[in-house]
Amino acid sequence: AVGLKTALACLNEARFGIGWGCLGAAGDCFETAREYVLQRKQFNDRPIASHQLVQGELAWMASEISKAQLLAHHIAKLKSQGRLHHSQISMLKRNNAWMALEVARRCRDLLGANGITEDYPIFRHMANLETVKTYEGTDNIHALVIGERLLPRAAPEVVRVAAEGRQWAWRFSYEDAPERETENLLHIPAGRPFDVAIAT
Repeated sequence: AVGLKTALACLNEARFGIGWGCLGAAGDCFETAREYVLQRKQFNDRPIASHQLVQGELAWMASEISKAQLLAHHIAKLKSQGRLHHSQISMLKRNNAWMALEVARRCRDLLGANGITEDYPIFRHMANLETVKTYEGTDNIHALVIGERLLPRAAPEVVRVAAEGRQWAWRFSYEDAPERETENLLHIPAGRPFDVAIAT
């Protein structure tokens, strides 16, 4: 059992690394696309960056990359404190792999036909990220890992109750055991949705 546990621990390390690696790929795609839309001119010799649809795409990507960075830093902090659960690593890998692939796809669209040439790194990143989204656990596997943490099989019913010092907390009801309060998956004070990635 100890040997198997050690072997499975390798998945945690690999998934943790993937979560960070995806940030690099997404960042490279974003910077490439940003520079491209500032230089590419159309329609009365205006850069395509002047169009609001292009600006909106870049704004979305910048927001998603920033959120993924905050999540990665938060997970790293939990890891260094010895408080990290494997379901939290699944959350990091699942979110950041999805984010990076979506960013790469949108950047490819901004570059038009140039987005699929070897002159720019975006298509290479996109092809690689298609595999990253699969290896070390698919989306569905990580969803199962996260869901099992949120809703243990031993907990037939979930109710929301008041807790001292917080607006609410999740509590699981057991038929054969007293109620117990479970920890928040990201160790974040409940009722504060905007602290997801930066709570201490």
